[in-house]
Amino acid sequence: MEQLNDDNFLLRAMHAYDAPTCSDIEEFQNEIKRFGYISRAFKLNTVNTQLVLNHIIILYNVFGDATTKMLLFKVERDMWSYLIPFLLYLDRLTIEEIGEVANEIIVNEKILKELRNL
Repeated sequence: MEQLNDDNFLLRAMHAYDAPTCSDIEEFQNEIKRFGYISRAFKLNTVNTQLVLNHIIILYNVFGDATTKMLLFKVERDMWSYLIPFLLYLDRLTIEEIGEVANEIIVNEKILKELRNL
């Protein structure tokens, strides 16, 4: 399978997109914006755990299993410590799947604790 990059991201997203009630391209674009919302929340260090979790669940609902790779591509690697607790909580990622990088990532304990208390 071809690696995700800036040139093929939208094409791959369109291919994975499965929203039977989608009525136009604007709706698809609004779903794509969710990746930006998540990334921005991590960068600003203003993580509303429930809101981010909702965005991620919606992404999985419309993009399916492709969402994990899309999130890992769209969220900068230095922000993975925020993202990975959500993926582990939703059982969408194992430590083995992120490979060598797993040793470099320190999972955000605050997010992990909040998710465990849901």
